[in-house]
Amino acid sequence: MNDDVYSGHHWRSLYESVFDHKGDGLADMLLRWLDEHPAHVAEVREAGQPESHLIPLGKPPKRGYSSLERLYAVNRILDLLILSYQDPPDDSAESPNEVCPPVGVYPAFCAALGADRIGRRGFHPFFHEVVEVRPADDPDEPPSIVEERWPGYMMGSMLLMRAGVVVTAGARHLVAGVADRSTLYWTFWRRSRSTDDLSHGWGATRSGEPTSAATTWLTTGCTTTWTRSWIRTTRSGETKTSARRR
Repeated sequence: MNDDVYSGHHWRSLYESVFDHKGDGLADMLLRWLDEHPAHVAEVREAGQPESHLIPLGKPPKRGYSSLERLYAVNRILDLLILSYQDPPDDSAESPNEVCPPVGVYPAFCAALGADRIGRRGFHPFFHEVVEVRPADDPDEPPSIVEERWPGYMMGSMLLMRAGVVVTAGARHLVAGVADRSTLYWTFWRRSRSTDDLSHGWGATRSGEPTSAATTWLTTGCTTTWTRSWIRTTRSGETKTSARRR
């Protein structure tokens, strides 16, 4: 079986397979894919090594896609897998989880990939995505997590997906309707929140190359590496919060 990581084709094909999948068996399909593509899995694990932040992952390769572009494809897969953990848009006619991967596929995929679940209890914007803000009476009360909607995962020192959390916070820290509903940048898809990824709107081929990022946690904080990547249009119309396929 061809496991050539430099083509960049496999992660992208897997994303499309997840996107188009109907019925049962998605978890088995994903786990089988990881078993059949050990070089791809090894590259993601290598990117999470502490010293990997010193390696220019976005350096243009002699052929195919760069490592950072392939990591972007992995992130797109994760965006699909967490859709079932999110509320549908308020104006959507879809039934809950109508077009979303089943709950449970996401943690199974991350575990098989070799990622570690984020267990940090205190709120930190690096590790946690604010899904809902519940206002505290005291405007100076710092954010505290009261519920986790979906788990977050790290691959070594590299962030794969932030945990989606509900927080209580004073208005001087987080404002309800802003911290949990404003546009989420550098993110491809959320069901009930607008997102802005420079891949949006480029069409079905690599005619444009939007920016993506890989972020790693260091002992001194975090660092972000930028590159340009491929895109496939996956949502109909202009509404970025729609969960409908095509």
